[in-house]
Amino acid sequence: MADIVIFGAGEMAELATFHIDNYGPDRIVGFTVDANYRTSDTFLGRPLVDWEELESAFSPAEVALLGPLSFRQMNMLRRDRTADALKRGYRFTNFFHPSSQVYARSVGTNCVILENNLIQPCAMIGDGLLMGSGNHVGHHSRVGDFCFISNGVTISGGCTIGQECYLAPSATIDMGVQVGAGSYIGSATLTRRNIPESSVVRPRESPLAKFSAKRLRNLV
Repeated sequence: MADIVIFGAGEMAELATFHIDNYGPDRIVGFTVDANYRTSDTFLGRPLVDWEELESAFSPAEVALLGPLSFRQMNMLRRDRTADALKRGYRFTNFFHPSSQVYARSVGTNCVILENNLIQPCAMIGDGLLMGSGNHVGHHSRVGDFCFISNGVTISGGCTIGQECYLAPSATIDMGVQVGAGSYIGSATLTRRNIPESSVVRPRESPLAKFSAKRLRNLV
């Protein structure tokens, strides 16, 4: 068991806290956010401190981190804050809900996998994955660093999902498809061919947007 600090003080942090408090081996001792987002000294009854001053309340020798629990800026916030934390000497933990079946060949660090997910054997999961509930990652698939997989997503066998991708609810990636880094895969879509990085896949009547997913960084 480790004492952990969660980066976040919103709905996703509250959801993760419920699961960790009830099902996780670790103990949440505090929360942190960027100073300009902090509006209180506590969150869910525990200290809430500025990210910039985290060491003054929780030293790297005392706690592990989890998060940011956010897909802001198409997951780039999570990527950048993770790199910052590592430079400052912090380590990260994972949370896997006990109802999920994780048979992956390898799983990175700073990953949150909520309830009722299946990750099949020989899959490989990178760092910083946020995964909601009821998803399927097929055998021999690779999910890159700092991806967000929402709910009810199906990634078939042998797929490659590039880093910092966003997969919205009920998206399906067909067998062996490669999704370029930084892509946005919309709700209830079926992706049946390889797509380049920063693609936007929209509902079936209009499969691939003509604009880059980089335009969504200030919206998602």
